[in-house]
Amino acid sequence: MSATVFKKVLLNLVFMGALMLNGVTATAGEATEKALARIPPPPTLKCRAAVLLDMRTGNVLFSKNPDEKRSPASITKVMTVLLAVERGNLDAEVFIPAAAAGIGGKKARIVPGTRVRMESLLWAILVYSGNDTAYALARHVGGTEPEFIKLMNRRAEELGLKNTHFMNSHGLTQQGHYSTARDLAILSREALKNPLLRKMVSSKFVYFSEFGGREDLELESTNNLLWEMPDALGIKTGYTAAAGHCLASMARRDGRELIAIVLGSDKENYWRDAQAMLEYGFNLPSTQINPAPPLPLKGGHISGSQ
Repeated sequence: MSATVFKKVLLNLVFMGALMLNGVTATAGEATEKALARIPPPPTLKCRAAVLLDMRTGNVLFSKNPDEKRSPASITKVMTVLLAVERGNLDAEVFIPAAAAGIGGKKARIVPGTRVRMESLLWAILVYSGNDTAYALARHVGGTEPEFIKLMNRRAEELGLKNTHFMNSHGLTQQGHYSTARDLAILSREALKNPLLRKMVSSKFVYFSEFGGREDLELESTNNLLWEMPDALGIKTGYTAAAGHCLASMARRDGRELIAIVLGSDKENYWRDAQAMLEYGFNLPSTQINPAPPLPLKGGHISGSQ
């Protein structure tokens, strides 16, 4: 082959390669634009801190001040019941100590000196958020509440909750008792691995023919989201003057399960904040929910994002 012919062939190959490369780059650019167009705008929230987390992967899909230490209020009880199912016997009869009646805040008003099956206490804690029931459960599982609190903090460390410290089992405001939206999302994800706890947090009502000295007792869930959002499946409300209105929530749609944590909202907006996050998450493309490894292309790449 002559030098002249070789140069012509080489130039043709370079020209064809350039066309192919530009085509791939354009394809990558178009795909990226289409993916970005499908991403909904992030929600505007009234709360002080929030996290939206994918249940399957643990990926954080949205956050607002996720590591700000705040009072978790009754979301504390998620750790209380988690420890109970991990370390206790659901059929055990739990003695109700006199001190339970002295716990402030919301109560199931169980009668001191009676005995209640441990599983019944769990229902009352997660559906109705009774502080007296949480205290009685902590005393039963830990021997004393201080010993139970040690177990709570040890379990928090095991779960990698880096900005959480517990001082009680019920969530009433106390110095040194704090958590974050991120940590509470991780905690909620762990608790929801238990099928019984899933069933409890998704229930609107629980009925007892007899409960701690009370008869024909029906308790209604404190979680408005169970009524306002058909996909909602829990998890736990919380309120103190210091904490504001708080909510750990979970919903399932089209096979996706998302956890939304709201801290420091107000009475009118705490469940709206949670719903806004959940709707945002469900409207994300699947690659945003479950990020894929980068797909290499000549002249560009397409990847999921976190």
